Amino acid sequence: FIDFLKLIAARAKGFTYKLATEEIVTRRSGSGSGASGGGSGKKLIGVLWQTATMRRNFELFGDVIGLDMMKRGLNKLLWPYAGVAMYDENKQLCLACEGVLCGERSDMYKFIADFLRTSTPKRTLEDVMIVAGDAFFNQALVRELGFTNARFIWDRWHLLDSGLEKIFGKSWYGKLKDFLVPMVESDSEDEFNTYLHSAQQCLESAAGGRNGEIEGK
Repeated sequence: FIDFLKLIAARAKGFTYKLATEEIVTRRSGSGSGASGGGSGKKLIGVLWQTATMRRNFELFGDVIGLDMMKRGLNKLLWPYAGVAMYDENKQLCLACEGVLCGERSDMYKFIADFLRTSTPKRTLEDVMIVAGDAFFNQALVRELGFTNARFIWDRWHLLDSGLEKIFGKSWYGKLKDFLVPMVESDSEDEFNTYLHSAQQCLESAAGGRNGEIEGK
């Protein structure tokens, strides 16, 4: 697979890739004497690549990015597919980079961020304004990855699938679902504000009195 990447890099202008490795300690035993020694090496734990088109995508549309990993059996190692996703000017999905990494871990997302920093110098990580993801992320982690000016938000799929219920709790989510989901799916600011006003009215007239914590969310 690495030979294949090297071949693409040699033939496709603008193609680049990077291997993720970790230090490993190897042990060996001497014959007859019982002596043992050791050595060190590197273990491959993932790879990312970027085409010239991906680089240009990040330069143009990298204000808002989505980070996630697809945990499906796409390869023999069962390593997740990882990609940095964006929308272009036609609201079509496009990528900044992609690859396979050994697992959904903070250091693997840091590897992605560092790869973007070095492979696309015309857009710095500090230029990214919004990072969307699932419950793996929070604002502190997004800043640790290097997106120091970005705000973390739930991405749309995870927000509707489980995020709203986690934010408001099962009981309040059940009461507010008819307003919250249309807010997420609104096509205009006016439509959003209409559902927001209805949700606020629902909270103000809730049985058992108002709940300041829920209203603050």
